[in-house]
Amino acid sequence: MKKDTSIVLFKQQQVRRHWDEERESWYFSVVDIIEILTDSSRPRKYWSDLKKKLLAEGSQLSEKIGQLKMLSPDGKKYLTDVADTETVLRLIQSIPSPKAEPFKLWLAKVGYERIDSNNRLAIKGSGNITIQCGDVLINGTGVGTIGRCAPYLRNHEALPDNHVTILRPSDESIDPVYLSVFLNSIAGQSQIDQWFRGSSGQIELYPDDIAKFTIWQAPDDIQTTIRSHIEDSFKAKTDAAHLLECAKRAVEIAIEQDQQTATQWLQAQTPEVL
Repeated sequence: MKKDTSIVLFKQQQVRRHWDEERESWYFSVVDIIEILTDSSRPRKYWSDLKKKLLAEGSQLSEKIGQLKMLSPDGKKYLTDVADTETVLRLIQSIPSPKAEPFKLWLAKVGYERIDSNNRLAIKGSGNITIQCGDVLINGTGVGTIGRCAPYLRNHEALPDNHVTILRPSDESIDPVYLSVFLNSIAGQSQIDQWFRGSSGQIELYPDDIAKFTIWQAPDDIQTTIRSHIEDSFKAKTDAAHLLECAKRAVEIAIEQDQQTATQWLQAQTPEVL
């Protein structure tokens, strides 16, 4: 493939990209990404409104957006807002979409040429460096946030953040959901306080130190009960978030098209509720 300008496909939808030889980086069409993530019939308007929102919030993300001439469906080239892979990954966080996580995984494959050796966990590579269902995520940096844990209960893989360490218990007698609860307890947090390094706000918790933790192996029935409560809570939260995003999108469809179309779309997305 020629490393200059090309089109890549995300689930049969086109994304234009351009290779910058000097920076050794791919730049992607922001509007193409917006269209995929939002299913909006007016992705340029969505992007324009989002830029204004980010600016009003004091975000510096828009400053990292550039412009390049890219080929349009009419066969002509027009100036198009573009962003490199890292900026796109940050931008996606501002776009509520059920496609966000699958898109980030796809972007890691088409947007990175090498592994960042300074990253706590590489962005691209084999399955053991992506977040999988059943993993435990622990925040490795930051005063007030270091050591916070959560189990990953989604069925699709995700990309780890630079400041997150993935814990994957090798001992089947330790349930990962129980492990996350234990690490968030006084017993777990006291060990985090013991092993983190640094001072003056620059503190780190490294994987080698986490491996030194002592974990209480609770009886199976206790671990099972804890897991059941956490999973029930997660499902309720996920269902609520899904309904909220569907409602937001239905309002957009009503504005862009009409109320009947919006209602039909909402009923198709939430048949178990409506």
